[in-house]
Amino acid sequence: MFKNKYLIIDIYYLKKMVYNLQDIIKNQNSYLESLSENEDNFISFITLKNLKSEDIFELDGVLRIQYKNKDIIPLDCWDDIPTLLIYFLNALEECAVNKTAEFYFPDQPLNIKMELQDNYINLIFEGIENKIDKNLFLEEFLGISKLFFELLVKKLNYKSYENELLQIENIKSIFNL
Repeated sequence: MFKNKYLIIDIYYLKKMVYNLQDIIKNQNSYLESLSENEDNFISFITLKNLKSEDIFELDGVLRIQYKNKDIIPLDCWDDIPTLLIYFLNALEECAVNKTAEFYFPDQPLNIKMELQDNYINLIFEGIENKIDKNLFLEEFLGISKLFFELLVKKLNYKSYENELLQIENIKSIFNL
């Protein structure tokens, strides 16, 4: 769904605990499921886990970003997905004002820096620069983020995430999307 031929941004949620990092890389389908490829499975997973609204913050997964067939954020960099998405949204708002923003993953010492440069966003992950067309990045990232938060708010009734949906629309407006 949010897959351009150059840029792929998707959310993968962890279906089971990971005890061996090499195993998740070799057998990713047994651990991870794509949100954009099967929304119904995501809804069932959250419903079966019977997560309360305060527990949803502990939904581990991966915000995978690939550009030109190269992983920017690979599958072994999982973290708390709702919080990570919120950090990215806040960073995009900060970039609109200051042209730069920086943050760390919620539960890992992984550094992300964003720099607005003309028509590009320089997404720097762990010191490695990746210049991505600004509109392409914003459309893909905001699209998957909106899908994620809409599922939480509208399908799973987690009303505490309504502000993130408003924030996404605000970012679209700021960047004229």
